[in-house]
Amino acid sequence: MGRPSISEYQLNIIDQKCKTFNNVMKKVSNQGLLKQPFKWVVFGNIENIEKLNIYPAVDSDFIVIQNISGEYTITTIHKASEIFSKFFHTKLASWNSKQEFHNYEVSSLFRNRRNLNGSLFPLAFWASDPNTYDNIEYYRFTHIDPSIRFTFKITELLTSMLNVNKTYLIHKVSYVTMIEDIRNGKAIIGATPIFVVKSRIAWADYLAPNTPSYMAFIFRAPPLSYISNIFIRPFQSYVWYASILAIIIISSFMYIILYWEWKETSFRSKIIQFPYATRPTTDYVTLIQMGIVSQQGSDTELKSISGRMIFLFSLLCFMFLYTAYSGMIVALLQSTSDTIISLNDVLASGMELGVENLSYAVPYFKQANDIVKKKIYIEKLKSKGEKFLMPLNEGMEKMRTEFFAFHTELASAYKVVSDTFQESEKCKFREISYINIVEPYITATKNHSYKDIMKIGYSVRLFWLNELGFYNCERRRIFYERPKCSGEISSFVSAGLIDTYGAFLFFGIGILLSLGIFLMEHILNRYIGKNR
Repeated sequence: MGRPSISEYQLNIIDQKCKTFNNVMKKVSNQGLLKQPFKWVVFGNIENIEKLNIYPAVDSDFIVIQNISGEYTITTIHKASEIFSKFFHTKLASWNSKQEFHNYEVSSLFRNRRNLNGSLFPLAFWASDPNTYDNIEYYRFTHIDPSIRFTFKITELLTSMLNVNKTYLIHKVSYVTMIEDIRNGKAIIGATPIFVVKSRIAWADYLAPNTPSYMAFIFRAPPLSYISNIFIRPFQSYVWYASILAIIIISSFMYIILYWEWKETSFRSKIIQFPYATRPTTDYVTLIQMGIVSQQGSDTELKSISGRMIFLFSLLCFMFLYTAYSGMIVALLQSTSDTIISLNDVLASGMELGVENLSYAVPYFKQANDIVKKKIYIEKLKSKGEKFLMPLNEGMEKMRTEFFAFHTELASAYKVVSDTFQESEKCKFREISYINIVEPYITATKNHSYKDIMKIGYSVRLFWLNELGFYNCERRRIFYERPKCSGEISSFVSAGLIDTYGAFLFFGIGILLSLGIFLMEHILNRYIGKNR
């Protein structure tokens, strides 16, 4: 007998009067052929068929047509479990030559067979945190293994509706061992959610989605100064060009006026009375102009009316520019950047990365095939050894205080945010997905006889639980959403070293240049002194 594919059906018709009937029935039962996708129509006596101790599975279409005094009854029979001896009957219709078909009932797998009558139902269970095994039934520490807790509670409720005798196969060592139990049939379903992965489709049936709970890199939007040079951002390019042009023009006119004052006898006689008088040289004019631009003024002044007018109007001009620049700098220091929106941006930024040490998530980093993801793992994670793996609380604290992105379950992250972050720190969170997989699913052994009942049961019951509000109630008690941002406007962030990096860099360059020139002057003077 050929085995059809799941998308096909094979109808088999056999009469109990056949000499080989008993042997055929026992053989096909031992080979597991009395279930989907095989359909059986048997002409004979139900009591005699049941004595053969065959196993028509819960999902089977095993129809017995029995003739009792000219009245043909059409009945389906099945067992709730292979270890049970009791058969369950569902009468579909009756037929006789006078009334033809009557007492017709529609066959419904879920409606007629959802009571599994205490069948043994092994479930595989694993948790990433050892403490979860002890407090899985309580609403404490719900930020630890939230998806696992939620799936456990939903599975408990739904399996109780199917009237099964649950037994848990606890796996405290390895997530992989739990998956293997589902794969080889030791467990019927997993009470721990499993991500949909292409390689698992061959040996697992994904029954129903658990709940939208995703993993991603979460970080606070960095200050603008972490991403770009804020000291050139207050003005547009044309304003900078106009300011530089104004400095050149003012310096040129000031040099001309100074030169004229030193040539004019009436002004020269007044100027030479001061030992530190301003002379018509480039360095003197540059120092005066720097004092004007920085609103520091000058220790000397021009003597002519034209010189004083250009000095005064230069101060006024750059006072307005200085005020506008200072105001914009304050605003930029309080601003955050929205430029990090993809994994490419994460790779190009100077942001450090960390990953929560979850055994079911870490392999996705090590097995990444995408070029950008592979670079992120090699350059920003693997280079640290195993230090990039850390507990939830440690990673969230680094995210709070540093330029740092932490990969974890978002529900767990927002629980820590709600409990430990200040109100002003609950704003401007950003999320970037690294693992591109759909939400976790409740998973069963491939092609198990309970599959259709469980799949329909989960779909119907989850809809029913959602209508009653139970589903959302459980979800709100376990999963934490992003907290509301209420302290953003009132918060004020002090400038840090990174914010003032440009100023200190400029100062350091000036110090080094002055020391270099000082040494050159000192060496040059000694050289000239020796040659005299």
